Amino acid sequence: MTNHPFTPSIGRFEWLGAPRARLALLIVAPHPDDEVIGPGGRACLEAGEGVGAIVVTDGARGAGGRSEPGLAARREEEALAGLRAVHASFGWLLRLPSSALQADPAGAAASAIAAAIAAFAPRVVVTTSPYERHPTHLATTRATLAAVRRSTPRPHLEGFPVWDPVPGHAGVREVEVGRVLEQKLAAVRCHASQCADRPFAEASRAQMERDGTLSELTGSGGTRFVERYLDLDELAAPGAPTLRHWLTRRFEADLDLRLGAGRTD
Repeated sequence: MTNHPFTPSIGRFEWLGAPRARLALLIVAPHPDDEVIGPGGRACLEAGEGVGAIVVTDGARGAGGRSEPGLAARREEEALAGLRAVHASFGWLLRLPSSALQADPAGAAASAIAAAIAAFAPRVVVTTSPYERHPTHLATTRATLAAVRRSTPRPHLEGFPVWDPVPGHAGVREVEVGRVLEQKLAAVRCHASQCADRPFAEASRAQMERDGTLSELTGSGGTRFVERYLDLDELAAPGAPTLRHWLTRRFEADLDLRLGAGRTD
C-alpha cells in the first residue's frame, strides 16, 4: 500500500482503507446507492486489487421524490457505509446537482472523473449503461465517456445496468457474484433512507437472479446470480460514433440476429 497524495478538486473524498496508488476498478455512479446496486458484487470480488467509487450527484432528492433537510448529508454517510461493506478503497462524492450534470455532462463531472483516472490509472472504469432511461444516469454515462476520451492511456470502459437491463449478448460480459451476494445486499441495505421508500435490495437480488437464469437458459453461463457489463470501448476511441448511431447499430444487429439479416417483418 502507498500513501497517495490525491487532492480532490470538488466535493468530499474519503479513504476507506489504506491508500492505494493504483486501482483495478473505478466505479462512476450517478446517485448515492447506484455504486452498489449496479456493480456492488464486482466491487466485492475485486476489492483486494483496489476499487474506488465516484458518486456524481448530491442525492438531494430521494427515491420517493422528496427533498428534505439533511437528506443529501445522510445519503453521503450511507454511500460511504455501503462502500466500506464492499471493501472499497475510497469514495469520492462530487456533490453536483442533477440539473447541473444534465446541463453539462462534459463539464465539472468529466473533469473530476478524468482527474481520478490520471491519479489512479484504473484498469477498468464502469459507469451506467447507455440503456438506462433515467436522465441523470445517462448524463453520467456521457460524463464518463468525455473523461475517458481525454485520458492517456485510456482504461477499458464498461457500462452496468442499475434498473434497465442490458439487452443482447454482443459485447456483454457476465460476472458471477453468487459468492458475494449477501455482502452486496448488505451494502445496498446501508442506503436505509432509500430502502425505506423502495425495496432496492430485493429488486437488486431479483435482477441478478433473472440475469443468472437467462445466462443458464441461453447456454452462456449457468450461474444463479449475475451482473452484466457492456463493453463501451468503441464509444471512447478516437473517431467514435455518436451514442445515437452506436445504439441504433446495436439494435439493428440484434434484430438481424433474432429475425434473420435483411428481414423487415
